[in-house]
Amino acid sequence: MTRQYLKKRRTIVLALILSAVNPTRFVAADSQSGNRSIWKTIVVGRQSEAERLATVDLQRYLAQVTGIVPVVVDAEQWKNKPCPAVVVGMPQNNVLLTPMQAEPETLGEQGYYLARQKNEEIEQIVALGHTPIGAVNAIYGLLRELGYGFYLGSEAIPASLPEGVLAKPITRKPALATRGVLPWYNFFNSPTTWDPVDHRAFVDQLIRMGANFVGFHTYDHEPFAAYEEDGRMKWGKRLINTSSPTWGTNPLATRDFAFGIDKLFADDFFGAASTPENASTASGRRWPLISIERTAELNSAISPDVNLILSAPLFSIMWAMTVVPGIGTIQGF
Repeated sequence: MTRQYLKKRRTIVLALILSAVNPTRFVAADSQSGNRSIWKTIVVGRQSEAERLATVDLQRYLAQVTGIVPVVVDAEQWKNKPCPAVVVGMPQNNVLLTPMQAEPETLGEQGYYLARQKNEEIEQIVALGHTPIGAVNAIYGLLRELGYGFYLGSEAIPASLPEGVLAKPITRKPALATRGVLPWYNFFNSPTTWDPVDHRAFVDQLIRMGANFVGFHTYDHEPFAAYEEDGRMKWGKRLINTSSPTWGTNPLATRDFAFGIDKLFADDFFGAASTPENASTASGRRWPLISIERTAELNSAISPDVNLILSAPLFSIMWAMTVVPGIGTIQGF
């Protein structure tokens, strides 16, 4: 890894931190000041928090390929100094998008429109929706058109941005209103080993993929089934690690993992960092580390609202979290 490469990476990270704090005033360092690349400027209107964070994502992903963090400006700033740009948002909140011929009835709540156009003879890439949900979809739809791929276990980043992208306008909306996944607790390759930060990363990645729902299957003895009665917690326990058996496994320390993979683990047992050994709420003396009262902490920063859907307290509980109502279709619209 060369010193020049490390310097470039540090510049991108620092620029993203600064742009997240105040994206409309930050101008990314650009060693190629004469380059009028369309990917160097993003024009936004009034944004919801979901749109703002998706725009930060757009900056980050473009910078990974170009080495330049795009500057974010509003429409008035762009009019004072027109330049090739990516224009994102909703027509009602971004005046540069007002003339666009993308009917709300065609896009619906979740659909989006992508196009390449000229405004005052200046080239623009347009990514719009008619709702905040559609506008967020448009940003990740644009990234997919550029060759980015978003998957649960990885991401694909193109070596370079295509020259002739969006030769024709694209209109897309999801075929299904609800799209998501069902992670299943109670296995050591499941959320049983996740900390809150892992849940957040999982939800954020689902949004990039185009999902809008995640339901966590949970048994009565697991954290999300916990509830308080007369000052004592009932049912839910803390999550376990490999010091406890589950579904036919035997207790196993990481030092006993086979094929040399024990060297990959620093702790005595594999599991979430928040999982204390032998901790339980069965006696009612302990609160679970993650209880129903704290599920809001697992909500994605991209989506400010969480809806909890609990089944009748019979044999098991399904804890379901709606991320953002309608963020595309998993693996494409």
